Amino acid sequence: MAKQIGYAVVGAGPFVERALLPAFARAGGETRLAAIVSADRTRAHALAREHRATGYHYDEFRQALQREDVQAVYLALPNSLHCDYAVEAARAGAHIVCERPMAVMADECRRMLRTCQTNRVKLMVAYHVQAHPAYKKLLELVRRGAIGAPKTFSSDATIRVQDPDDVRLQRRLGGGTVYDLGVPAIFVARTVFDAEPAQVMAMTARMTRRYGGDVDESTVALIRLPDDRLAHLHTSFGEEPTSVLTVFGDEGSIRLTGA
Repeated sequence: MAKQIGYAVVGAGPFVERALLPAFARAGGETRLAAIVSADRTRAHALAREHRATGYHYDEFRQALQREDVQAVYLALPNSLHCDYAVEAARAGAHIVCERPMAVMADECRRMLRTCQTNRVKLMVAYHVQAHPAYKKLLELVRRGAIGAPKTFSSDATIRVQDPDDVRLQRRLGGGTVYDLGVPAIFVARTVFDAEPAQVMAMTARMTRRYGGDVDESTVALIRLPDDRLAHLHTSFGEEPTSVLTVFGDEGSIRLTGA
């Protein structure tokens, strides 16, 4: 029987409470929730009691890493904190699952990779779209040539973020529409084309101050990939909510909604 892996979840925002912690409860088998680490000590202990784990404050992260039943961490922190917490976890010998984006700056990503390689631990970025049945079907159709050669990728991901205190609206915490909504689309485009971007250009807009914060309200980006394939990305925190992804080939197209 495989060894059970104990996780410390770092972060206790709405996503953690509504989705991640219930997922650990359903997982069972080889995965176990051992600790919850939060900026709010009271909240950490309350969630820990509910999920039969141990609560810690951010200041006690090192203590959580020293537990014998913690072999991995799941980082669900504001984007600007990903690097420092990943580096500390890797140095303690813990494997890392990190919410996307991996970090805010490329230098931070490189630091995370170097530290994980030096300490021989695994690092995974949590692209949830990989588990979506529609995404799996999309890749299957593209790879078997159902639309011929894929040439253009287009993604529109828009929501309304109305709470001015939302971390996604705060630049110092790594907020912004591309980090939140664009990164998953870029991942899908890279996977569909099986290639890395060669050229990127983008424009941002702040049409109103209705949604507060100090980040872009909307962004439109164009990406050129090898062999003259193109990707178009549109993200917004202040438009009618939509989620549409389209891949155009020379013999057809595939369109996903709500993915």
